[in-house]
Amino acid sequence: MKKLLISAILVCGVMILIYGLPVGAKWIDITPLLGGEEGDTFDLKSTLKVNSLKVGSPDIGGVTYLRGSIVNDTSTGSQDNPVTFGDNVRIDGSIYRGDTMGPGVGHPVYINDDARIFGNLTVNQTAQIAGDQSVGGNSTITGNLAVNGSNGLTMGSDTNLYRNSADVLRTSDSLLVDGSVGIGSQASPTATVILDVAENIPGNAVGINVSNTDDTDSGSYAGVGVKVEEGAGDPNFLLTILTEQDWSISMDNDDGNKLKFKNSTWLGPESAVAMTMDPSTKYIGIGTTAPHAKLHVDAGTLSDTDEEAGIFEADVSANIYSAQLDLKHPTDDDGALTKMTFSAGDDVSAKIESEYVKTVAPYPHNGRLKFFTRQSSGLFEVMRLDENSNVGIGTTSPTANLTVAQSTTGTGTVSNTAGGTTVTGTGTNFTNTFKVGDTITIPATTGQTVAISAIASDTSMTTAAITNANTNVAYTLTGGTRMVVQGNGNAGIGTTSPSASAKLEIDSTTGAFLLPRMTTAERNALTAVNGMVIYNTTTTQLEAYENGSWVDL
Repeated sequence: MKKLLISAILVCGVMILIYGLPVGAKWIDITPLLGGEEGDTFDLKSTLKVNSLKVGSPDIGGVTYLRGSIVNDTSTGSQDNPVTFGDNVRIDGSIYRGDTMGPGVGHPVYINDDARIFGNLTVNQTAQIAGDQSVGGNSTITGNLAVNGSNGLTMGSDTNLYRNSADVLRTSDSLLVDGSVGIGSQASPTATVILDVAENIPGNAVGINVSNTDDTDSGSYAGVGVKVEEGAGDPNFLLTILTEQDWSISMDNDDGNKLKFKNSTWLGPESAVAMTMDPSTKYIGIGTTAPHAKLHVDAGTLSDTDEEAGIFEADVSANIYSAQLDLKHPTDDDGALTKMTFSAGDDVSAKIESEYVKTVAPYPHNGRLKFFTRQSSGLFEVMRLDENSNVGIGTTSPTANLTVAQSTTGTGTVSNTAGGTTVTGTGTNFTNTFKVGDTITIPATTGQTVAISAIASDTSMTTAAITNANTNVAYTLTGGTRMVVQGNGNAGIGTTSPSASAKLEIDSTTGAFLLPRMTTAERNALTAVNGMVIYNTTTTQLEAYENGSWVDL
């Protein structure tokens, strides 16, 4: 065999020397030159180096077994010339790179290393990628694509994902989905669903989170989420600002499919429910999950002094005008139940309060209403409707169906000079509050009490000399009940207990009863009734209509 090999090498060399490198390729049968016959096999133990090697005939082909490597050492400048197969290549064994085949069996091609494809890759059956792959060109997959790598499927900028030549997913800094996307083993998206996420995970919830992790704002970032509990569980929607606040909206499958707003993360406790909407009644509950009115506000258990806003409406313009209903937990004794305030700007201008009055069993408790208005120095109760159906104006203790009283605390403030007799007021109403002969105490309670000799206007009056100077101070007056109207129809002025036999009783030591004053012509224009009494300014006589005619008294 060794002689046969040497002969083959010599014959090849002689042939090259004789014929050189022919311009046109020729087919030369060297089998006889090697001492063989057609069908023989030559065993080459050394290296055969030729410029070109063809295996098989153009019509028949051939099979060559090589236990070494096929290497092309030629190059053009700095460009390497790889081994090139100009026709179909059939491989019945396995192809792999590296010293070992790598994990797994049963596949004809093993890539036990990184693979980079800059051209087009066509896969007609299932493609399973277990490692990290980088595809720089186009990949066409007509079968299934299963990505099991550590990073999953990552699409960079300007990368497109096609299905049947239609662009369905592409990224160019952002992600655009032109069709429907299904995520999860149970997802079957239709043309009317852009994103369909469906998964069967027994005993667990399925959800989606979207967040912007830019935490440049005080170290927090915002996010939204959608989650569905297992089985026929509750669908939840979450709004969150990390480390600061969470709000969730859920439909409670276990509570009549009510829509609940919680001040918590999803699946939070019932105690976190801030608002509930009942689909069966269309009722809305704030602070309760069982509303029994179109709007049911439940402030919960409050302390004796806490107040909770119930309803607040405002018209925001140059100023803010509002009406607010507040709830308050009563004390063991009398206490406020509700309060409505009316505001202009930052100040409360008026207020209505309801109170309950504790009574001996049987319950319920009695109640009263109180009305307040703002005066220069604050809010003051000006009227009360008590538990006995009595109305008090200027008093908190009405003794008749209507009781009109003057408070001992004056409205506004007053000023005077040392030793002076002129009192000026700011925010006062002297003509309504006082009459000549009344007294005033300046400053309030601890000051000097002086008599009033003249009232010029609501802001000016004359008194006895006041020793000390005062500027914008509070003041007090005698006050007291001015008029009552009883349930039996009797009225009293200056008295709280008019005579039972008098429909009107006037009690005063500082004022008189003044009859209507008119001329004779004005008197004659009246439709007179027996018992009328007037003062005739024409005749300067008191007159009465008696037995069908006017007579002097």
